[in-house]
Amino acid sequence: MTGIEFIDDYPMDANGHNLSNTDPDRQFYASIPEDFAGWGRGMPLTGWDWEGTDNLERAACYQRQRPLHMKVRLRSSLPAPTARTFTLTVTPTVDGSTTVLTAGTASVNWPAGSQEQIVPMIATGGTLPNEVSRYHVHLTWSVSGIVPGGTVNRTNHKIFGIYNDPRDPDDSTAAGTALSPVDGLTKQRLDKVTLAIGGASRRFPTPAAHDLETLVWHVGRHVNNSGPPHFYGGRNTLVRYGASGPVTQLIDEWVMWLNGRSIPPDSGVPKRPWNVGACITYVQLMKTMLASVGVQARRAWVYPKTNLMPDGSTVTLTENDLVEVEGGPSVSPQKHTFTDGGLVYPSEVKLVGQPQAWGPYIDNFEACLYYNGRLIPGAFSTNQYPASVQNGGVGFPNAFSLFRWWQSIRQNGHPRFMVWFCASPGGYFDRHGTFYSSPYAIDAANWLPVP
Repeated sequence: MTGIEFIDDYPMDANGHNLSNTDPDRQFYASIPEDFAGWGRGMPLTGWDWEGTDNLERAACYQRQRPLHMKVRLRSSLPAPTARTFTLTVTPTVDGSTTVLTAGTASVNWPAGSQEQIVPMIATGGTLPNEVSRYHVHLTWSVSGIVPGGTVNRTNHKIFGIYNDPRDPDDSTAAGTALSPVDGLTKQRLDKVTLAIGGASRRFPTPAAHDLETLVWHVGRHVNNSGPPHFYGGRNTLVRYGASGPVTQLIDEWVMWLNGRSIPPDSGVPKRPWNVGACITYVQLMKTMLASVGVQARRAWVYPKTNLMPDGSTVTLTENDLVEVEGGPSVSPQKHTFTDGGLVYPSEVKLVGQPQAWGPYIDNFEACLYYNGRLIPGAFSTNQYPASVQNGGVGFPNAFSLFRWWQSIRQNGHPRFMVWFCASPGGYFDRHGTFYSSPYAIDAANWLPVP
């Protein structure tokens, strides 16, 4: 046996390496000096996955609960003197188990005079488990019905099992759409996402719907808690390298895991490392990671709002008033127009944080990952979440609970609070509609109440 090609699996790309001259990344990455060390992607992997020696860089990716299908190349050192028929058997072990997948056979017809034959398909028995996982698969190949028979080779492989067809990471619908063509799958990326989902074992069972909620939580926790090197993403879902550098596609936002360095920022933005990003870019990374294993999550935006109007009247806010889920109805910031000193101030409710060198820290929204009604905010360690949310292991149950927690967080000891803010002509208003030139001059008793 001299060749094995996994078939009926998902296509994989070679691991990218930005500093390599032999296998450069296919997208925009050649102009970025950082070493992507596998987070980029190289050319599509084609042809035989195994040719005489084990190569775990040539991983295969299958959907869960399916057998392994392979094409096999057999070679004889001498031409066959006569035609003959025999049986090829593959006996698998999966992470040391002989029961997950079982032996499969294929009949081989070998013509007289031939030294090489290709068996177009042999399948293992059994199926991969109902889980998102990574496996070390050992295959023992043997022949029978021919002399001499017995074992002809033993091969080792890395196999990934994913939940469903990889999803389009830019799709905004609840069900999502299958990514077509499938691209962006590399061994390093699947190594990373199975580590996030399953921990050291790289295995996470998914027999029930609730299991997917926990799976999504694991990815959110991994992204937020391991301090992914950010990037200059601003408020956008796309990642741009510096002030005028290339923009990566959503499928390639794995570059978020790169270490960054200091480069010239955009005009008017303080100098920071190039990897400084925002909550929405964390969320997009979570969404992209989940999409790669066939789990569709959506982006969502929770807006700061108050239930007390400046005239003293109250409004009733619902969940749909606070959170906008992509693909669903749009939600607007809470607005009110003030008049002061002969000037008109069209204002919106904003969340104010600690003072910055360029002025007050103003938050327009908190971007979240949304799955089955649960919310996981981006760019906050889950260790900061309320104990009930951490212990629940699925995220915040609704926008109200997330919003109350979000506004309560202190930035370097500085409280966060809501005000009415007008960008032009510029100014801030408290709960009674009193004008201030600085939000920090507003007494805490006059901050906008939280619903």
